[in-house]
Amino acid sequence: MRSSPNVIYRLLHKDYAESFAAYAPRKTDFYDVITSQLPENWSIQRQDIWFYCSSPQQTIPLQGWKIHVSSTLRDSSEVLGKVASVLFQHKDVSFKFAADRSLLSLLNSKSWPRGASGKFITVYPPDNSRFLDLIEELDKATEGMQGPYILSDHRYKDSRVVFYRYGGMRMNTALNIRGEKVPVLKKPDGSVVPDQRLPYPVIPAWETPVIHAENSGEKSSERPMLLNGRYRVETAVSFSSAGGVYVGHDTHTGERVIMKEARPCINAAGEDYDAIELLKKEYRLLNVVADTGIAPRPVDLFQEWEHWFLVEEFIEGIAMSRHSAAHNVLLRTRATPNDHEQWMAMFTKLAESLVRILDTLHSRKIVFADLSTNNLIVTADGDLRIIDFEGAQEIGVDPPAQLFTPGFGSQHRVTGGHARKEDDYYSAGAVLMAYLLPVNGLLHLNPQARHDLIASIRNDIQLPDRLAELINRLMDQPESAAAMESPLVEIPISPAARQYESKERMAFGNYQALVDDIVVHLNSAAEYQRKDRLYPADPRVFSTNPLSVAYGAAGVTYALWKITGKVPQAAVDWIFQHQITCGDYAPGLYLGMSGIAWSLLEMGLREPAEKIFQSTFQHPLLLQSADLFHGMAGWGMTGLRFFEATGQEVYLEQAKRAASGIIACARKSERGYFWASTDECTLGLAHGSSGVGLFLLYLYLATQNEDYLTIGARALDFDLEAATRTKDGGLSWSENTESVSPLYPYWRFGSAGIGKVTARFQRLFKSARYESILEQIFIDTDRKYAVLPGRFSGLAGLGEFLLDLHDLSGERRFLESAHRVAEGILHFRVKRDGICFPGELSSRLCCDYGTGSAGIALFLNRLTGKHIKSDFMLDELFMRSSGNIEQAKGTANGCLIAKHESTC
Repeated sequence: MRSSPNVIYRLLHKDYAESFAAYAPRKTDFYDVITSQLPENWSIQRQDIWFYCSSPQQTIPLQGWKIHVSSTLRDSSEVLGKVASVLFQHKDVSFKFAADRSLLSLLNSKSWPRGASGKFITVYPPDNSRFLDLIEELDKATEGMQGPYILSDHRYKDSRVVFYRYGGMRMNTALNIRGEKVPVLKKPDGSVVPDQRLPYPVIPAWETPVIHAENSGEKSSERPMLLNGRYRVETAVSFSSAGGVYVGHDTHTGERVIMKEARPCINAAGEDYDAIELLKKEYRLLNVVADTGIAPRPVDLFQEWEHWFLVEEFIEGIAMSRHSAAHNVLLRTRATPNDHEQWMAMFTKLAESLVRILDTLHSRKIVFADLSTNNLIVTADGDLRIIDFEGAQEIGVDPPAQLFTPGFGSQHRVTGGHARKEDDYYSAGAVLMAYLLPVNGLLHLNPQARHDLIASIRNDIQLPDRLAELINRLMDQPESAAAMESPLVEIPISPAARQYESKERMAFGNYQALVDDIVVHLNSAAEYQRKDRLYPADPRVFSTNPLSVAYGAAGVTYALWKITGKVPQAAVDWIFQHQITCGDYAPGLYLGMSGIAWSLLEMGLREPAEKIFQSTFQHPLLLQSADLFHGMAGWGMTGLRFFEATGQEVYLEQAKRAASGIIACARKSERGYFWASTDECTLGLAHGSSGVGLFLLYLYLATQNEDYLTIGARALDFDLEAATRTKDGGLSWSENTESVSPLYPYWRFGSAGIGKVTARFQRLFKSARYESILEQIFIDTDRKYAVLPGRFSGLAGLGEFLLDLHDLSGERRFLESAHRVAEGILHFRVKRDGICFPGELSSRLCCDYGTGSAGIALFLNRLTGKHIKSDFMLDELFMRSSGNIEQAKGTANGCLIAKHESTC
C-alpha cells in the first residue's frame, strides 16, 4: 500500500498523529514464527506495518503476478507457518507479512480501505512459471483455512485464502502534483501508469492473464436481478470492507427497503466477531424491539453466495449529524428570535426522544454501546429512530463487542471496559453535545472545553438551563442519569449553572500573551532527531514531505520568524539537512518547493531560497495544474515575490511563463474562465478559478498587461457566479460545481477564500458589484463557531479574511467580527507546554501552518494590531503600481469596469 488511512495515525500517540514507523510490533505473534524456521542467509527486516523476508538468491521483479494470502486472526499463526514452510523450500522467492496480530486485525477490519483489505501475506514470485508452481503449492498447503476475500484480487480455484493480482513488486513510485509518491506500473513502451488498488481486479491492457478462467474461483461480478428472489438493488448508500449498504425495492410488497451486506471473516469488533455474526445479531435485536417503533422494522435475513444480507424498513429522514448542520442556529449568522425559538423546540424534542430510546432499549435488556450522531435518524416530524445495532448487546445473551465511535465513548469504554447502561447515557450526552457543535474530538484533549463551550453557547443563544444541565449530567455523572426513570425531567438545575460564565473573552486586542504561549509550545514540540517530520502535524506530512508550508517545517518556521522577528536557526538547520529535489518534492506553493523557497526568502535566506526556487524551473510536474495550492498560479506568485525581492527579470519571466501555461489550458464558459480536467470543477481560493484570478491580478499589477487583468477577473467571475444564497442572506460556496451542499465559509473551500480574492479586485476597481458581493460574503463569515480552529478549513481562515476587509475599508465592524472569530478559536486551546490547538484530525494536536497552531498564531498575531500583512500574498504591488491603476480603470478596461459595476 502507498499510505495508511487516517485511522492508523490515531493509534500510537494520545496527543499527536503519528507514523507507524514508531510502532513496536509484538514479535511473539508472527516474527518468531518465521525466525524459528528461517533458512541460512535469508534476511528479515521491518518496514512500516510489514516484515519483509528475503531470499539471498532472488532479485524481486519490478512488477508481475503476485500472490496474496488472507487469514482470520484465529488461524493466522498456522497460516503463516504453512505458507513459510512452502516458500522456504524455494531459493528464489521473497515475501512480506503483517507485523503482528493487532495490525492484521486492522487489515481485516471494516475501516481498512477495500482495495487493501485482507492482505496478510504477499508473495513475490520471480517469474510466471514459478508463480504457477507456488500458487498451486500454497493452495494445497492452506486447504481448509479461512480468510477474508481480497477484493482487489482474483481468487485461486476454490481457496478461501489464496488470491493473486498483477501489480508492482519492487518500490516503483511517481511523484504527483499533490506531493504524494504513488505506485506505478511500467508499460512496455517505458511510460508509467498508476498501479491501481481498487476493490476489484484490474489487469493492465498489455498483460495476458496467467491463469485460465476455469482455474479462477471467482463468481460473476454481476449481481442477480433479484436478491433472494425478491429484492432489487436501486442505489448504494455506502461501502466498507465489511460490505455495502443499499437502498432496495421489495418486489413482494412494493416498499423501499435498506439492505445491509456482510462479508465473511471481516472483523468488525475484534477477534470474537466477524461481520456476518454481527449482522445476524443485529437482525435478532431488531426483532426484540420491533414493536416499539424506535428502530427500523426487520424484514429479512438471508445468504446470497458467500455474503449475508439483512433487509430492514427504509426510514425517511437524515442522520442527526447532517440535521444539525442544516438547522443549527449556532452555524447561522443572522438567525432571528423566531429561528432560535424553533430550534430550541426542535433540540428539546430530539433530546427527549433520545432519552426515551435509551429507556426503551434498557427495558429490553439491550445496551447499545456505539451511540453517535451517525446512527440516529431524524424523521420528517422531528422524531428520532436508532439504526445500526452492530455494537449492541443483549445482556446475558451476547458477548461484548468492542465497538464505539471516537468522541462518543466514555472513559470507561476508551480504556477497554465493556459497555454498560451508564456508557449509553454518556454517549447520549456526547450526541447532544455534538448536535450543538460537533467538536467531540477536542474533548479527548481537553475535557474542560465542554463546560466552556456550553457556557458560551448559553450566553450567545440562551440555551435552556435544563438542556445544558442534561448534557453535563449525562457526561459527568452517567451513573446517576442511568438510575433515573426520566433523566430529562428529573435533572435539577443548580444555581451555579445559571451563573457559569464562559472564559473565552479577552480584552479587545489583547492576544499577545496567547501568541507567546503558542510559540512556547511550537518550540517545545520540535523533535530534531527525527527525519520524517520536525513538528507534530497533519497526517498528510507523512504522505507528502516533511518541509512544506501547509504541513511541514517551512510553514511553522516561517510563522515563528514572523511572530518573533527571529530566524529559528535550529529549525532552519533541520530543513537544510534534507535534499530538496524535483524527484521528491512537488513544485507548488503550499505542498512543494515554491512555498519552501518563499518561506526561506522571507526569513532573509536569499541564496538557498533562490537555489530551491530556480530548481523548479524545469520541474516535470510544473504545468500539470493551474491552481494556487499545487499548481502554476502558486508557482507564478512565488516568481513574482522573488522578482519583487531581487529585481531579477528571470523571476518575472517565470511568472509570465506560468501565466502562459494557465491561459493555454483555460476553458471558457458563459460564467467565466475555469480550469478542470473533468466536468467537475473545483471552486475556491486554493483549487478553483478565483485563486488563479488572484495570481493574474498580481501579474497585471507587476506588468500592466491588461490581458492578465481581463482573464483574471473572468476567472473570479466563474467562482462568483457559482455562489449559493444562504438562509441568512449571505453568499457561500460548495466544494465544486457538481454539488450544492454542504456549503463552506472557509479559506481553502468557500466564502473566506473567495472573499480574499474579491477584496483585492475591489481594491483595484472600487466596484459597486464587488462591494455588494463582499458584504454578502461577510454575512457568511461573520461567525464565532465552527468545527475546526485552523487556517485552511477553520476559524483562523475566516479571521484572515475579516482582517482583509478591515484593511480594505477601515470599518471597525469587520475588526469586531475578527475578534468574535478569535473568541471562537479560544474554545479549542489546549495546555501542553504552552498553548496548542487540534488540527483537522480533531482529536490530535497539530502545530502546522495549514491546520494547526502555527496558522492560528499568525492570525492572532495579526489581530494584535501591528499592521502585519497577509501571508503569501503580494499586496505591496498595489502600492508600487498605484500610478497606473487609475489610468487602467478609466480607459482600456472600460468594458470590464461595466461588467464589474453590474449586480451579482
